[in-house]
Amino acid sequence: MEVYNWARRHPGFVMAVKGRESIAAQQAIGSPNWQDVTVNGRKLKRGVRLWNIGTSMLKMELYGQLGLEKPVDGEDYPDGYIYLPDGLGDEWIKQLVAEELRFVKLRNGGVRREWHKVRDRNEALDNAIYARAVAIGIGVDRWTEQHWQKARGELDKPDAAPAKPAASTKQPPKAAPKRPPPPQRRNPFTSRRR
Repeated sequence: MEVYNWARRHPGFVMAVKGRESIAAQQAIGSPNWQDVTVNGRKLKRGVRLWNIGTSMLKMELYGQLGLEKPVDGEDYPDGYIYLPDGLGDEWIKQLVAEELRFVKLRNGGVRREWHKVRDRNEALDNAIYARAVAIGIGVDRWTEQHWQKARGELDKPDAAPAKPAASTKQPPKAAPKRPPPPQRRNPFTSRRR
């Protein structure tokens, strides 16, 4: 309840998330649902937006990315390659791979896939999954190089400004009339409820 209350006080900055284990979930992040919260003993209907996360799908993606080979001889890194910094403790790595996908036989003869913990602590895995879901939710997968430069603060630096072209005697070509920018698609995470 404390997390929901904190998320409610920081709309547009925080996503309250909850994992759903369903293997059949085909979405990394679903549409938000309104969750009731209790504040100072009083129940608030629709107090916070709660985003459901398809944890199984994201775990499969993460484990696949952890299996990517590191490039050699100047090759490019494969898309999705995960960099683990030097000096990262063994405990964190063990938590990152603390679950495995198992096939469980059903009474009717069928088989069901389930994630099972192979050790008690799995906070690093949960954090990685939720961070990936939030990244998807804010559209990081669709970012252009300019978005990444802005996120790194490279567009704000004075030395990042393009150099002025040398003076020329040629007349510049006529500019096409400016069109208004296309309407921006509403991002449900960043837009506030009015």
